[in-house]
Parts: sequence; structure tokens; C-alpha cells
Amino acid sequence: MTSLAACLIVRDEEAHLDACLEALGPFVDEICVLDTGSTDGSVAIAEGHGARVGRFAWCDDFAAARNASLELATAEWILSVDADELLDPESAGGLRELLGDEERQAYLVWIDNLDGGTGPDGRPSLHSVGLPRLFRRRPEIRWERPVHESVTGSLLALGCGDLEHSHLRLVHHGYLPEAIRAGGKHERNRRILASRLEERPDDLFSTYKLAATCVAMEEPERARELYGQCWSRGRALAAAERARLPFLPLACAEAVRLETASGQLSAAWTIALQGLEDFPTVSEILFRAGEVQRRAGHLEAAGELLVRARGCEAWTDLYHGEPGTRAELPLFALAKVAALAGDLELADSCLATGRELAPRHLEGRALAVRLDSVAGRGEAAWAGLDELLGEAPGHPEVLLLAGEMAWAQGEVETAVGFFQGAREAPASRAAARAWLAVAALVSGEVGAASEEARALVASDLPEAGARALLAAMGGSSLELDRLFHPGAVLGEVEAWLGELRSAKAADALVAFADGAARLEPVLPGIAGLAAPPD
Repeated sequence: MTSLAACLIVRDEEAHLDACLEALGPFVDEICVLDTGSTDGSVAIAEGHGARVGRFAWCDDFAAARNASLELATAEWILSVDADELLDPESAGGLRELLGDEERQAYLVWIDNLDGGTGPDGRPSLHSVGLPRLFRRRPEIRWERPVHESVTGSLLALGCGDLEHSHLRLVHHGYLPEAIRAGGKHERNRRILASRLEERPDDLFSTYKLAATCVAMEEPERARELYGQCWSRGRALAAAERARLPFLPLACAEAVRLETASGQLSAAWTIALQGLEDFPTVSEILFRAGEVQRRAGHLEAAGELLVRARGCEAWTDLYHGEPGTRAELPLFALAKVAALAGDLELADSCLATGRELAPRHLEGRALAVRLDSVAGRGEAAWAGLDELLGEAPGHPEVLLLAGEMAWAQGEVETAVGFFQGAREAPASRAAARAWLAVAALVSGEVGAASEEARALVASDLPEAGARALLAAMGGSSLELDRLFHPGAVLGEVEAWLGELRSAKAADALVAFADGAARLEPVLPGIAGLAAPPD
């Protein structure tokens, strides 16, 4: 019978190792543990499970350590496992039959990464990726890269580019927030990846992974720069070389997202068009492109792109990305598109379908509250808000929603408190600043309004409208991204003026009327909005 070895590298893993090895025991013939400098009971635990234990001097190179762990094995096949992973026993039923296939050199294994959230079915949420963790013990198959290491390069060199799934599943606990904080993983990975890029600046995979690390560490500008580099350099390669970079479309999608968030909608759209030309059926790119067009006010184009995203299939097992971009996320975005177009019935329909797929998704639930409020379903809206505040009182989306609903009730001070909380988070900062600027105008605090306006990044229509409103009142120039639809921006200016009229902010309205004509050459039609206050 074909033999199988589980190979692990460990360091101070006594909290996880016993459970990990216990789960592996019934399915493998030998366990090989390479210790890289533990000071806890990891080695004793490994020996207690009958493992063959080796020692390795850590050198900031995961590939070197993993390759050393292979030297401990004598079995015909290797299953590479991390100490914070648990083998799902139900997935291992047909394992021996797979290993008996003499033509196969490797298989993909599902890594189910727990992220600390809750999924649509109430179970812990996770994102899964298929990785080549099950392979023959051959000298030609070796790990590469000091971090985010992989044997993919070795397998491609052997002509094994199209791998089947073993259907094995390893449930990974290492991306839980508490595990990341305790282990300092992001700091470690950034250090190793930065060092790698100093030696090999053309390493696009390391560029891609460093960008993702910067996102996780809330360094969006550096991430934006790195994703842009990864995409532009990857796109310049020959087709055969690009085919070896299955992460490239995801680098494109992330570059689009970060350009959009920074208010550079035209740059985002340029990258999206490049991505759609090269990868027309990748849902991540279609979804991000649709979001760019929605934010800019081009609703028909946005709708077409989002519908296309819904119809995509997963395009690769190795880097299948975010399944939500083929499911609920385009539906939530389509609901926003329909609401902006005034079709509340279609918005409700899209939202209902999206929430069937992901009933606990916070963005979908917040959008449901907004639509209930707009449609006059006040009791349902307030009940939904109370539920969100009870579950996620500090979430930026919830804070922003609570502020908007408090404002609509005339509770300005309460609304301002929520908006100030939302301003602290990158995802809601721009929208919160727009509301805080208008709140300052209502209170007659022109200086505070100007301060918010100076820091306001217009990445969506409401912020663009607020920028135009404040530019007219403050005598400053108006610079909006050229992708914004002028008519849609005017609609948002009118909406903000409606808030000022409701609050009887006469001074602010007079200031707008005095300054709007100056912006007419930049935003035609804005002067016509300057009706005198009642």
C-alpha cells in the first residue's frame, strides 16, 4: 500500500500541536516534525505522538525549513500541514485510492481559513483556497520563496500545471484575529517580503503578497502602489509568462478597489478596462469595475458589469478569490444601483436574493435598513438598526447608518456622535466627513465645515456632491475626478441642499447662492440649484 507522511515545521505550537497530530494519526503512516527553536512543550508533544523530530536553525525562510522537513520523511507521498491546521476526517475517505494513481504527482488540498466571523448559515465564516499540499516525495519537488512558500514552481517544471483536487480539507486557525495579533504574522511577513524584494525586485508574487500584507496592516497607500506595480509589470509580460501568474487578475481587482477608495476613479477605470480586456470572465474585476461606475453615477454601465459578475464561474482553484463577487456582493451593489435610479421594487428584489445567499452579511443587512427607511417602512428600519447596534455597535457601516437615521429624526447631536465614530475607519471616513461638514454648516460652524471639506476624499457620489456644495460656499476651486457623471453630482448637491433647507440653515444657503455661479463653468447647472431659502 502506498505510504504517506505528514510533514510539519513548528515553533512554540503547544497550544495547537496535540490536536493537529491527533487528527492526522489515523490517516498517515509517519509524522515528521521539524522544530525551528521551540521553548515550550512542542517537541515533547510531537515525540508523544511518535513523530520523527528534527531540529532547524531558523533563518527567516519558510521554504528552507519545509524542504528540511521533507528530508525527515521516508514515505512515498507527503502531506504538508501547519500546526494550527486540523484535518477534517470526513474529507479523507478516498485518500488512499488517490495516492495509488501512478500518473499523479500532486493534488490540491482545500485550506479552510477561519477569519473570526460568522457565515450565512450561522457557522464560523471562512475563505477557502486550493493549494498543492499533497505530493510525491521526489527531489524535484521542493518549496520555493521565504514566505507564502509553494511547490507550484516545481510542479510546473515537471509539467504538472493542471492539478486535481484530493478533496482533503485542512481547517486553518492561523488567520483568526487573535492568532495574528499574538504571533505578529503581518509584521514578520512584511519584513521577509520586503527583504525578498530588495534582492529580487521583479518577483511579482512577493509584490502581490506584500501588498496584501499592507492592506491587512491598514497601509492603503503603500498597498495601492504595490498592487499597481504588480499589475502593470505582470501585464507587460509575454502571454506564456503571465499564464504562470494566476494571482494577476486579483492584483488587478485590488488595484481597482484601492484606486477607487482613494478617489481616483478615472485611474481605477483605466485599470479595470485593462483587466476586462485580459480577463473578461473574472468576477473580481467585473465587480470592482461595476462599483467604479456605480460610484461615478453611470448606472446603466454599472448594472451591466454587475450582472456579468453574477454569471461568472470560479476561474482557478489556486487563486479563486472572493466567492461573494459571483454571488451576493453584485446583488447588493445592484440594489444600490436600482435605488439610485429610483426603482425601489427592483432594489428590494436584488437585496432579497442577496440576503438569501448571505443572510448575516452586515452590508446587506445595513442596506436593507436603508431601503426600509427610504420606502417608508420606519418600524422595520428601526428594528433592523437596533439589531445591528446590538451585534456590531462599533462597525463603521453601522455607525454611519445610525448617524443618518438619527439625523433624519432631527437628532443632530446624536448623529454627529455616530459620524465622528465612523470617521475613524477608512471604509466610512469620506461619507462621515461629508455628513460632519454639513452638520457644521447647520450649526453655523463654517470653520469646522471647511476643515472637514479639506480632508474629504470624494470616492462616491454623495462625497462629490458635498465637495461641490462646500466649494461653492467657501470660495475654493472644485476638483472632482472626471469620471463622475455631472448630472448625478448635481443630484447629490440638491440632496445636501435639501438637508440645509430642512434645518433652516439660512446663512449656509445664502453663501451657496452667492458662490454657485462661480462654479458654473466647472459643473454646469449648479447655479440653478441656488434657490433662496424659505
